[in-house]
Amino acid sequence: MTLLQTTKNMQPHTYQPPRLRVVGLNAISPSMFTPIGKYVLNVTPTESLDELRYIFNKYTLEMMVPLENIVWVHYIRHKPTLDILRMVFPEFPEQPVGMVYKYAPGDVLIVATLKHGSRGTSPDVIVDADDLIYWFVTVKHVTGPAGSIRRNSQSLTEELLRKF
Repeated sequence: MTLLQTTKNMQPHTYQPPRLRVVGLNAISPSMFTPIGKYVLNVTPTESLDELRYIFNKYTLEMMVPLENIVWVHYIRHKPTLDILRMVFPEFPEQPVGMVYKYAPGDVLIVATLKHGSRGTSPDVIVDADDLIYWFVTVKHVTGPAGSIRRNSQSLTEELLRKF
């Protein structure tokens, strides 16, 4: 079989642009991640919504994710916080998707939380955009089950440096 015959028989490859799920949250908790494996969180704190949107737009451009391939969900039950986020991210739906978030590989997290926590605050307490701090978070699953790798910290550091 010649090279020409081989290339004629090949199916054309169609480019599949990446998909992205953007998750709105009001906090990050270790319980969001499965206890199987280790994760590295890349957290970029910002103090303005405009800077947060800029970072998000830059990320989607770098990852070459078309807007139509972005799925928007949130777990924010505090309506004033959601309303503030939606000023710059109108793509977030009105209603939260559930009560408890669990990380799925590839999720990008948009976090809006009070600069000065006030535990037990009523859901109707009005907050201003200046009362919140915003985080853009990407997650990398670094290893398999937490107990499956027994190394000293030096060899783990070397392994992580090779991966990045």
